[in-house]
Amino acid sequence: IRVNELKNISKIRAINSVIYSFMGLSPVFISLATFYTYISLNGNIDARVAFVSMSIFSILRFPLIFLPESIRIMVAASVSYSRIRKFLSLPEIAESSKGYHVETNISDEKAIIRVFDASFSFISDNPPFLKNI
Repeated sequence: IRVNELKNISKIRAINSVIYSFMGLSPVFISLATFYTYISLNGNIDARVAFVSMSIFSILRFPLIFLPESIRIMVAASVSYSRIRKFLSLPEIAESSKGYHVETNISDEKAIIRVFDASFSFISDNPPFLKNI
């Protein structure tokens, strides 16, 4: 399980590095693409248009930098919403969990840890909140 977790973490880090690289370079690429399109359509660019465009791109730089990050956050929120909705649509369990038994594929012979007549508390001075388990 830990090996799969490490593989997933390395994939996430690689994807995040690509996203952050794109975040830093997106204003430059958008500016270049806009100037290229303007020159392709009009054939020439004068100083007035160039400086006004650079001023507008300077104003829009911060929102353009965080556009990929906001997309990533929206995707993560969508996944979280789906998981929460799936969990909340599960059928309710019985009000009393006394006598509730979960079936497992592990036999008593294969059990790694066994606890008999145990009592548990968070702080050793307090009375136990779980008794005789």
